Amino acid sequence: MGQHTWFYKDKNLYKEHQLLWERLDNPNLYLDDLEILQIENRLDEIDRLNKTDYHNCFRTSKRESSNGQYTLDVIYSRQECKQWLKNNYDTISDLNQECLDRFWNDFPNGVIDFG
Repeated sequence: MGQHTWFYKDKNLYKEHQLLWERLDNPNLYLDDLEILQIENRLDEIDRLNKTDYHNCFRTSKRESSNGQYTLDVIYSRQECKQWLKNNYDTISDLNQECLDRFWNDFPNGVIDFG
């Protein structure tokens, strides 16, 4: 068994999602209740817009060398994906290449991350 692979339609939506979560998690940033609600609503909207039917086209056992936690790798293109799979071949399980190819064909501006 390995970490899940999560698939997103659009890298701009993915990046916005990550930035909004960073704002919510920033202990040095004061957000009032309305600001928090607005961010949470936008996060929900992004989740709806970015939802794909793809999940776990492959799994990985790769971990961060510094702390053993899930890998922080993010894949932003088909080419990066090919290189990532090649470089991490020994950590990959359950690779469904057909599913992966369909994802990149359907969403060439897509993103894959792990968790």
